[in-house]
Amino acid sequence: MARKLRVEYAGAIYHVMNRGDRRERIFVDDADRQRFVDTLGEACAKTEKGSEKGSEKGSVLDIDT
Repeated sequence: MARKLRVEYAGAIYHVMNRGDRRERIFVDDADRQRFVDTLGEACAKTEKGSEKGSEKGSVLDIDT
């Protein structure tokens, strides 16, 4: 069952997690992980609206690998 959509508002900071079933690895190797990070960055850039960049300081994509 899918989770409910989160409430979004200007300036909010969201923590996003991604992990496999039973905490199994979701990336085959470092190249696979980098493809995911690149794709996530592209998606973040596409969803930013005009001069609103997530927060007053601008959007930040921080990936802990």
